[in-house]
This record gives sequence, structure tokens and C-alpha cells, in this order.
Amino acid sequence: MERKKNSAFIRFIDNEVFKIIVVYFLLISGAIWQVLDMFTEITRPAAGPIIILLSILAFWEILRKYKLPKPNKDGIIDQPNLRNNFIVYFIVVIVVSWVIELIGVRTHSIFGTYNYNDVLRPTLYTVPVAIGFAWFLALVTSHAILQKTSRINLNGIPNLIKSVIIGFTMMFFDFLMEPAAIRLYYWTWKNDIVPLQNYFVWFLLGASLAYLGFKMRVLKIVFPNIIFHIFLAMVAYFLIIQFG
Repeated sequence: MERKKNSAFIRFIDNEVFKIIVVYFLLISGAIWQVLDMFTEITRPAAGPIIILLSILAFWEILRKYKLPKPNKDGIIDQPNLRNNFIVYFIVVIVVSWVIELIGVRTHSIFGTYNYNDVLRPTLYTVPVAIGFAWFLALVTSHAILQKTSRINLNGIPNLIKSVIIGFTMMFFDFLMEPAAIRLYYWTWKNDIVPLQNYFVWFLLGASLAYLGFKMRVLKIVFPNIIFHIFLAMVAYFLIIQFG
């Protein structure tokens, strides 16, 4: 009986609708608490870990969609193991984007002149560890937006075109995020002005990483609904912060 109860509980918390509700509650309530200046001793230190956890959640939910290749009638596996490809892609996106952010902070020549503050912890060489995870999260959720809003078969669209659309979506997301992120003191821009080159780099890097994902064949499956809702929940979070 106890085993059945545990199994039912696990199925309940693993239900996609339940996880979507938790994501909305976590982000929207967190934004409201920030606006009301409540529980700041909890919400501010939790910002970096929450970004990492959301990114890992998105990674895991997508990874579960990939099936391990099965042997054909001759007992030979002739299909690529896309699960491994996706794991590699997850690591590459995090590392590459984090390194670019590190170069950008040190040289001020990529995104513009900006510095990270001490809100997003932990940090490595003054750059939050969560930043690489945030890029992955923005990338896969932007792709989920493309999948959800498109009324045509995306398989017939060239990878370059799809990558450009994802890049623009990520740039739009950054445009919404910047005022709230500055208000939350995640980072500071010189003269409090976000340069246009920042948005251009978001587009260029986002499109490039998306194109890599298509070439590795890891962005071809239909993403689970929760990835789409994570994007909406993040947008709601930043809008509440910005206008609250």
C-alpha cells in the first residue's frame, strides 16, 4: 500500500500540468514579492539558483522526449543517439555563452560596457554561473515559441531561417528583460544606457547557437508544453518587475 501511495505521489508531481503551475507560481509570486520588497532575504540569493534549476528542468523535460535508438531487423543500430547530442549541446551552449559573457565583461567590446553586481550568485571570475544556463533557457524557450505559434510545418523551412527567427525572439526577450534586470541590480550598464550592440549580439549569438542545434539535429523534435510556458512565465516575471 505504501509503495502505491509513493508511486501515485511521484506521478502527481511528475505531471506536466502540475509542473507548469509550479513554474508560474514560483516566478509570478517571486516577482510580486520583489515589487512589494517582501522576503528579499530569500528571493535575492535565490535568483541565480532558480535560473539554474529552471534551465535544468527545461533540459530534462526535453531530454525525456528523445528515444534511445533501437536495433533494426538485423540487430544493427543505424540511428544517431540524439540524447547524447542534446547533452553535448546543453553543455556547449552553457560554456560558450558563459565564456562570451566573460570576454564581454572584461573587454566591454562585445555587448557594451557593463558589470555584474553581486545578486546572481555563485560567480566565477566575476561572471554569474547562472548566465550560461540563462542563455540555454532563453534559447530553448524561444524555439518553443516558434513551434507553438507557427501554423506551418517547420520541417520544410530552412534551418537558417528558423535560426534567424529564434535569434530575433531571443533579442525581443532581452529587450523585455533588460529594464527589470537593471532594476533588480543583476548588472549595471555604463550611464544606465543599454547599447544597441547588446541587442545585436543577442540576436547574432542566439541565431548562431540555434543553427548549431539544428545541425546537431537536437532542435527538430516538438518540445514539451512546459518549455513554452517557462518562456511566458519569465516574460510575466520581468514585466511585473518593470511595471510593478
